[in-house]
Amino acid sequence: MRPVAHAVGMDSSTRSATAALDAAVRRIRRIAPPDAPYPGVRAREGDDEVLLVDAGDLIGWDGWRIDGAQHVLCPRDVMRRAGGHEVVFDDLREPLDRACGRREEGAHGWLRGEAVTAIVSLVRGTAEMHEAGLVAAAGAWWIAADGRPVFCCGSGGADAGSAADAAQELVRRIAGATDDRLVRLAAEEVVEALARPAALARRIGELEAQLFEAAAPQPITEAPARASRGGEPRDMDDAAEDGLGIAGLVGRLVDGTLAEAIAEAWRSIRARLPCSRRAGRRGLVLAGLAAAVLAVVVGLSWPAEGEGEAAQAQVPRASRAAGPAPSLAASVAPADPSPPAAEVGTEDPVAAAGALLAEWDACSGSCAEDSGLAGRTREGAVASPSRAVGLVDDYGSVAVVAVEAEGADRQLLVIERVGERWRVRDLYAAGGARS
Repeated sequence: MRPVAHAVGMDSSTRSATAALDAAVRRIRRIAPPDAPYPGVRAREGDDEVLLVDAGDLIGWDGWRIDGAQHVLCPRDVMRRAGGHEVVFDDLREPLDRACGRREEGAHGWLRGEAVTAIVSLVRGTAEMHEAGLVAAAGAWWIAADGRPVFCCGSGGADAGSAADAAQELVRRIAGATDDRLVRLAAEEVVEALARPAALARRIGELEAQLFEAAAPQPITEAPARASRGGEPRDMDDAAEDGLGIAGLVGRLVDGTLAEAIAEAWRSIRARLPCSRRAGRRGLVLAGLAAAVLAVVVGLSWPAEGEGEAAQAQVPRASRAAGPAPSLAASVAPADPSPPAAEVGTEDPVAAAGALLAEWDACSGSCAEDSGLAGRTREGAVASPSRAVGLVDDYGSVAVVAVEAEGADRQLLVIERVGERWRVRDLYAAGGARS
């Protein structure tokens, strides 16, 4: 076993730095498994919640061999305290298998964007473990406070398995609670790839392209469990209380992308209709669902402005699901040869997001189609002149950034790179609802 000081790389400069850190940390409460991967103290460091773990409990811990990983839990700092040292980790919300169980037992499945985030993180974390020579190291997958799954070495108890083995089971469960067929097809490829971790790094680009084609990544939310009453199956009107229920119902007949669009239309229609708790609600639900389906189908078939009578109706994703998944670039190419907007060629997604938002400020209601800004509602933090942009996760050709401003709702902006051009793919409220 290595001495603690050697294991954490302590020296005089580290000790002086961590003394200042100690003064900036406010301890909240002690926690232990199963509420955390390791016994420790939940604390607040500035605006961030962190987990403090006694360094003496981490002697011989496999995680010391991981440095700078995005999807494997590794120390963010080490701080000195009376009688020893504490390791500072990003705070963790809950085990990923617990989140799977809540979605399986309740009324909420996985949103497509959440499923993509979870599966991509499982693939990347497994690859990071293999790169560090920790293929057989046991542990468990947890969801970080920012909605990003990470592998925690040495957690999960006696039944814990390797990152790859645990990831395979979780991908199967996530796919089983997702209505989108493209996500399910991509998940099958991921499960197969996870069986051979040594070759995983060579397939990451291919696997991620399939997942990003299905949906833009979205941080994992804390979906509440809503079990069926008395163990009985939920009626159609019960399932349709929210858009997720509608998406699940129509997802059996059409692709998940179209199902989610129908769900959004249904939420809008339902908000305008009076509805008692029980009496007469079934007819209203059926009428609302029919109206939602009609609204989406008409919207998909209506020719774009300026295309004239010869315009071709757009083909919904469902008609493409049986064939090979199209490339990411093909899915976002502009439909008409409109003049290109100013290129944003930076490699830095935060800088790219800032440039796109500045472009949005300037273009007002006449934004270029290839920017992804045309037709979007500009409100919340993205509309504030004092906004700040920070990286949530970088997936290479796709990135998620947080946009914050004083007095405005925090938002999550999903951007993607197509050739030399960055474009906006999605904009969400911080709680997960699309804005």
